[in-house]
Order: sequence, then structure tokens, then C-alpha cells
Amino acid sequence: MNKFLLNIIFLISLCFTNINSDYIFFNSDVKDHHCIGFNSSYLNNENTKFMISFNTQAKFTNNSLTLDWVNNSLLSGINLENENDKSNFLSIFNEENISLSPMIQSQFAFSYMNYSLSFTPQSFGNILLPYSIIDMIFYGLNFDKDISLDTDKSHFQAVLPITFSHSRNIDKYVSNFNIPFKNIRAGVSTKILMGLALFETQFTNSVIDSDDDNIKIKGDIKSTYSLFDGKYIISEIDSISSSFEFGSDFGFSGSGLALDFGISGDYSDNINVGLSFNNIFGTVAWKSSTYEYNMSYELNISSDQLEEISDYDEVQKDSLNSSIITSESNISVSQTKTTPYPSYMLLNGNYQYKDFSAASHILVPLNDIYYKNIQFSIGTAYNKLEKVPLFFWINFDGSQHINWYSGFGLRFKNYDFNFGISQVDGFLNSSKGLSIGLSQLFKF
Repeated sequence: MNKFLLNIIFLISLCFTNINSDYIFFNSDVKDHHCIGFNSSYLNNENTKFMISFNTQAKFTNNSLTLDWVNNSLLSGINLENENDKSNFLSIFNEENISLSPMIQSQFAFSYMNYSLSFTPQSFGNILLPYSIIDMIFYGLNFDKDISLDTDKSHFQAVLPITFSHSRNIDKYVSNFNIPFKNIRAGVSTKILMGLALFETQFTNSVIDSDDDNIKIKGDIKSTYSLFDGKYIISEIDSISSSFEFGSDFGFSGSGLALDFGISGDYSDNINVGLSFNNIFGTVAWKSSTYEYNMSYELNISSDQLEEISDYDEVQKDSLNSSIITSESNISVSQTKTTPYPSYMLLNGNYQYKDFSAASHILVPLNDIYYKNIQFSIGTAYNKLEKVPLFFWINFDGSQHINWYSGFGLRFKNYDFNFGISQVDGFLNSSKGLSIGLSQLFKF
């Protein structure tokens, strides 16, 4: 496989996501259902009345790899016997655990005037891999120090939010309060959260202890999962062995509720501001088909035996695997397992000057399930070509990550189309991923 093709596969698999210019501009002209996730008070379709939208997005991000590293280090070849080359090769990881964050979402929504109903199946999570494994691969075992394989909890959940939203003008209710705003709108969204799948796992007390003659590996694994009625089947007839039995119940194994509250208003003819609290009280209670899996393992092996493992036949390998597991259990969870749903506060503003729009928002996470840090975004759009708006957006968060987005839209009488590209933590080859996406909206 040539380098160019591998680069393309790397980019596509790392980050393919939907880009939507309406994420940037929070004003009364926004007519995209994605914005309901930010501030439902902007749901105002009195002119268009009925609309349908369908969008799909997928994203896979990490905290380490860049395209420049793939080209100039991984694919270029390095001398691993040279300590400086090896150190430079591994410096991209910063001796930190590797974090992988996948997110997949589809959305089908329709609205009539100031009411909207949307269905948004989504999955998201965070997978952690210990850096100590990479260090051990390149530097080998350190006889003077134990190697820890412990990490924070990895988690993943798939949820179907069914969202009903409504907004209305409240000028007549607040006219006596001398508020310096007009066209004040309030919105509320009720989200029924239907749980599809859940998986959490954590390694604890996991160490590799070695000396010149022996290697000792031990640790504990605890997982909680609800995977369409799939479960581990454990047998202890001759020795401990287990297998995973896939389920056939593809219904909902969890449920919950979340609320959005939003308000927005015009400070002047060209300045609009808004404030929203999203997914408040959002939790998913997993009741049926939820299991807790626990496993402890321990292996004591001599250096000579370790070298012979590659020559083992299948029977010997199975026997070794069985001897490693010291205890294993899988029980149905009797009590309800509750997981939080991402919630946040969003403060946004928009300024219109002739053919330019400028907008910004501050996002404050209320938990760390998806958003980890306070984020600040600022963007601009050029609307001289009424049918082809151009936009650019840059986003900063508290962990020093930077995302930039650029793209264009096409505006027709009954159809809107947006296309954009994005990169994360850099520009061109120095970025940690490339995003390409589109969104579309049908108006009736």
C-alpha cells in the first residue's frame, strides 16, 4: 500500500464529521435543526412553516497522532537502536495515556412553525490505553521498576434522544421590566433518552513485575455492560473459561429524560445574544439486560518459558490462557445502573455588519461525559453572494486544543446545503485529523 493511499485512509478513519455553518450564527434566521441542541429559542419558522432535515456525522479523535508524524516518523523508517531517534519517535505521546474518542450521530427532524420533533441516534465515549505498553514495547522490561497498566475508566454509550421543542416570543410578558432587548424568545426542549447500549471497563491493580529470571503479571478487570442482551457465559467444569454470547434483543435497555432551556433577544438591529442550558438533569437508567463482569488474572513465568510461547500449539495456548485467569464472574445487575448524559451551558452572541456576520459562543460543560473543558468559539461569514455564503470558525478549549472550520453554503428556495472542512490541533500536516462534511435542509 503506497504512502498516499495510507494517508487518505488515515484521514478518513480518523475524522469524518458533519460541518454545519449554522452552528456558528445564532440569530433569528437560523433554520437548521442542529441548532436546537444549542438554544431552542431560535426555533422560529413562521415564514417557512414546515421543514425536514436529515444529517449524519461521525468523528474519531485522539490526543496524540498527527499526519506529519505518520509521514515523517511512522512511514519514513527510523533507527530504533539510536536512543535519540527512538525518543523523538515517541515524543508525540508525551508519556501520556492514549485517549481515543469516537462519536457517531444521525438525525432526522421535522418542524412546523415553532414546534419541532427530532430523532437523533448517537454513540459516544472515551477509550484509554496505557502509555506504559508503548514504553515497554520500545524499551523492554525494567527490572528495577514495576510497570502499571492501570487507567481511568473507559466508557461508551449509545442513546436515542427523541426531542420535542417549542419556542415563542415573550415580549409582552417582560415589557414592564425595562429590559434593553426586543424580539425576546424563550424555548424549551424535552428529550426522552432511550438507551441502546452501554459499556464501561477499568483495569485496576494491573502490574508487570520482572527480574532477571521471572516475570509476574497480575491485575483485575471490572466491566459493566448492556449490549442488546449479549452476555459472558462462564464455565468452570474443568477450568475457568468464558465466551461471549451475542444477544438478539435490539430494543431499548435504558431510559431517561433531559431538558433544554433557552432565551435569546435582539439588543439592536444587528446584535443578538442568547443563553441556554442544555440536557439539564440528563441521565439514562439502565434496567434490563445489564451485567457486571469481574475478572482477576495472574501469571508467573520464567524467562525461558516466555521464549517458548511462540512455539506452543493451540492446546498449550488454551491451557496457558486458562491458567492465567484466577477468578471470573458475570452477574446480572439487580439495581438500576445510571449514567449521566452530556450537559452544558451556552452563551452566544451575533453581530451583523453589511455583508459580514460575526459570532461567538462560550460553552461551559456541566459534566465531563463529552465536553471536558470550557470552550470559546468565534466565527465570521461573508454574505455578499446571497446564494453562496462563506464562513470560517475557530474554536479553543481549556486543554489547549484548537479546531478550525471553513466552508460554504448553497441557498435555494426550498433547499439549503452546507459543505465544510475542518482540522484539529494544527494546520495541514501538523493537525491531528481532517474533517469533511455536509448538511441539508428541505423547506416546504
